[in-house]
Amino acid sequence: MQKPLVVEVIVRPSPYSIRRPLSYQVADAFPLPQPSSLMGALVCCLAKIKFLSAKGVKDEYIRELVEQVLDKTITATIKPLSAITVNPVILTRLRVLEKKLDTVSESIERGRLVTDAMVREYAYGGFAVYFVFRDGGLVEPSLKALYLLERMGDTESLVSVESVNLCEVELIGDEGEVDTSTRADKVREVYGDFMAMRQCVEEFSLKIKRVGRVEFRGGARRYLEDLSKKYTRIIYLPLRAEVVDDKILYLPSRFKVKTMKGFKLVRVKGFTEACLVTGAAL
Repeated sequence: MQKPLVVEVIVRPSPYSIRRPLSYQVADAFPLPQPSSLMGALVCCLAKIKFLSAKGVKDEYIRELVEQVLDKTITATIKPLSAITVNPVILTRLRVLEKKLDTVSESIERGRLVTDAMVREYAYGGFAVYFVFRDGGLVEPSLKALYLLERMGDTESLVSVESVNLCEVELIGDEGEVDTSTRADKVREVYGDFMAMRQCVEEFSLKIKRVGRVEFRGGARRYLEDLSKKYTRIIYLPLRAEVVDDKILYLPSRFKVKTMKGFKLVRVKGFTEACLVTGAAL
């Protein structure tokens, strides 16, 4: 197996929210970002470094960019670097930018609300993201573009990048300990301290769709459930829950795996070290 090329992104402890699929107004969140969110963040950074946006070049170009990135990327995974806390937050937003000034003024004069509110869970912690590439075509652009990473998940999830590094890579074999998020369909055995959650995989970032509520009326849930069946998998997260002063903390952990055929364990070293599962069998 040829050694993959791995780019590491160190993210300072920040509040972020990755909403679970099919949740709505009361939106519970994942303690760690899912693979599709990581891939979407990479595509967004690569688009920004070229000064591109969906508004300027349309969704078709962005979809083509996602396809190019997926073709050259084996996987995206994450390692927690600190304890993770998850807490509900009430968000209040002004709904005035998409309305005419006369409409907003009339609403205010009649005492109508121009805001709405929702409850959303936010996680807080630091982490390292690892992008595993098939070849060097995306490595140099990614090393520059990923410094532009400013959001992870929800629009209000502002994050701060500490460093972006090209990793040294060491092949380990078919069995060993990992401390990064791992897809269940890459391993045949797993044991130790971890959390198992159903998350959206990298390919879900292809599903770019902008429609109004009317177009989805009566069929939105069925559409989303079909997407969930196609693009979600069980992901093992390197976290263990511990109660401290009546609060739940998710602490970084390691767990042992034996890989499926076509996948291998590698140790990578950038700013920090990590062990992850990779392979060309995606």
